Amino acid sequence: MPEQQTRRPVHVGLGELLRGLPQAELLALAERTHVALDSTKRIGFAEQLARALVMRPEIRRVGSFDASEQAILWSLASGAQLPAALEHKAQRLVDQGWVFPVDVGQVRTLTLPIAYLLQLPSWQSEDRQALRVLLAGLPSDVASNVARHHFPQAVSPWPLALERAFAVLSSRADVRALIKELPDREQRLLREICRLGGEVEAAELLDLEREPLRVQRAGVAVHSRRGSSFELERRGLLLPWASVRHVVPAEVQAVVLEPERVGLTKARGRVVEALERSQWAPLRARYAADPGAALLAMAVFLRRTHALRRDAGTPRSLIRSLEGRLGLAAKAVNLLAALGRRVGYFADPGAPTPTELGSLGTLGEVGSRLLQAWLEGSAWDDARPEPEVSRVRGVARQASPTRQLQAALVDALLEAARDRWSPLALIAELTLSDVRLVAFEQRCQRWTRRTSEPLLDPDQVIGNAVESLFALGALDLAESDQSPTASAELVRLSARARRWLTPDPVNTELAGVRPAGSFGYALGPAARVAPILAASEIVEVAAFGEEPRLEISIPAIEELAASGTEKEAILARVAAIGTVSSELEMLLDDLTRPRQRLDFVEASGFLWVDEPELREQLRGRASTAALFIEPSPSGGLLLKPGVNLERLVRACRAIGIAVQREGERVTLARAASPQRPGPKRPGPKRASSRET
Repeated sequence: MPEQQTRRPVHVGLGELLRGLPQAELLALAERTHVALDSTKRIGFAEQLARALVMRPEIRRVGSFDASEQAILWSLASGAQLPAALEHKAQRLVDQGWVFPVDVGQVRTLTLPIAYLLQLPSWQSEDRQALRVLLAGLPSDVASNVARHHFPQAVSPWPLALERAFAVLSSRADVRALIKELPDREQRLLREICRLGGEVEAAELLDLEREPLRVQRAGVAVHSRRGSSFELERRGLLLPWASVRHVVPAEVQAVVLEPERVGLTKARGRVVEALERSQWAPLRARYAADPGAALLAMAVFLRRTHALRRDAGTPRSLIRSLEGRLGLAAKAVNLLAALGRRVGYFADPGAPTPTELGSLGTLGEVGSRLLQAWLEGSAWDDARPEPEVSRVRGVARQASPTRQLQAALVDALLEAARDRWSPLALIAELTLSDVRLVAFEQRCQRWTRRTSEPLLDPDQVIGNAVESLFALGALDLAESDQSPTASAELVRLSARARRWLTPDPVNTELAGVRPAGSFGYALGPAARVAPILAASEIVEVAAFGEEPRLEISIPAIEELAASGTEKEAILARVAAIGTVSSELEMLLDDLTRPRQRLDFVEASGFLWVDEPELREQLRGRASTAALFIEPSPSGGLLLKPGVNLERLVRACRAIGIAVQREGERVTLARAASPQRPGPKRPGPKRASSRET
């Protein structure tokens, strides 16, 4: 593996970092973080500030940081190389005391304190047997025992107290010294657990320990506080996990299994000698293609037409559609889709990972990013019958031990098939003899029992991994000229994979984007991916191969212009990709020129109303306003569909308006007001009969 992928991260204790600061900087940091320092306390300012800083809850949630700050934290935690584009964005983290600058040799770099590291949530691709994961999940009583064994004066908060234990258990020399001090019984127990894969259940631990006293707690047998396992636990060599399981940290396993590693090293030397003694020539070769153009076409298509669900597998109907669109096999399409989502090329990349650094990079970097995501094993696992991890649910989604096998396979290819053809059978032997695969079968069996996933043979996993590397453009395949059988299959790293896996200086002479016709662009390795995906509504990948070609979609531009998008907005998207041609600019001028708007409205008739007052009277009454379409042209009113003449006559007559029909023309007129009888005038008084 290249140096930037295998180098160990630089982690220093928070207290040590603060004690190394000048007094003025220490006081300034306390003021920025709103920590009150008390000179009357027995502990110094550095210890007071460390206890206050480590109790901040933001580091446990990570989501309170923005995307670039999260990328910085994940990269520093996992030891990934921090891109230069993100270095200037780390200033706020430095000002708030989250990361600290340190000198490593002649290089100034950033480091994440151990106390913060032990509080970060675990990421999906992280090894569950890693020391960081086990220390971060310790109960308070176990954490106090481990911390006080390595530092008797340790007090809570426990992430701060465990810093020295983490530093000791991360050093192989210190771990060797710890194991050497153990009695023979504890050493034998530790070695047996490591040979079983470094992980045992509570009942298995009691059987290995031959402990006669079995304590029952919640129906589960647990070990006592005076046996061999307790002595290993308080030293941090055997740590509890999920209350029913005990795990030896991977850093400790590497020291305990050194004799087995020596045996694998000897077997590896014999395989290397066999590879060097003979040479093979290919009979029929299949050369891997760069996946950058295919993934770019897939991302453009999905951003324009589909919204993928978060944390769910790629739909099989979509895989079949892309299979015909891209001309690739279904498994290759599924692989690119799963890894592309994980890296962030699609609209929904899923949860961030330590290697997701917030930038889509260039077209020439697509393949290396996909290969790195494949090596992590969090999105695609060749040990499963269903390789896309997001398709499985629950406990079955736990990472399998295949990640070490994939890394060993890539190292074997770099060693034996870097620039020559080598038999796949010998490459498989070289892979299985890697020292990282000590007790690999035992770990696979335990993972199978825990997740109920079927166990695949290591040779079958290597075969699946070879197919994945070919789909990623990292491996060329061929048949030997000595025998046409499958056992004589030859493999060789592709030229681009050698560039991906070997740290080289940045080549500034790589081609970028150049015009190819009036509406097309030829994409070189230096073409930026982000502007192309931002313009996914109006572009399409028209050609693949070594030089992909991008085409501006004329129908898409016409649709945008018809929807009212301004010419400047469309030009800005195209200009971010490459030079805008005069033909495209003329087309945009024509499409975005103001035009008369025509509206088509269905109506059952048109009522001529010449008087404006009469039209307003009809629009203003609730009984008649429901009959007309708004707005109506001047000179009359449009009748809504379904309104006939009889209904119009009745509604108008009710408000005193007469409807007149002259041939095909219907008009309105104000009806004459009817003569209402007035009050009766008093007549001459008639005399009554009595008066008469």
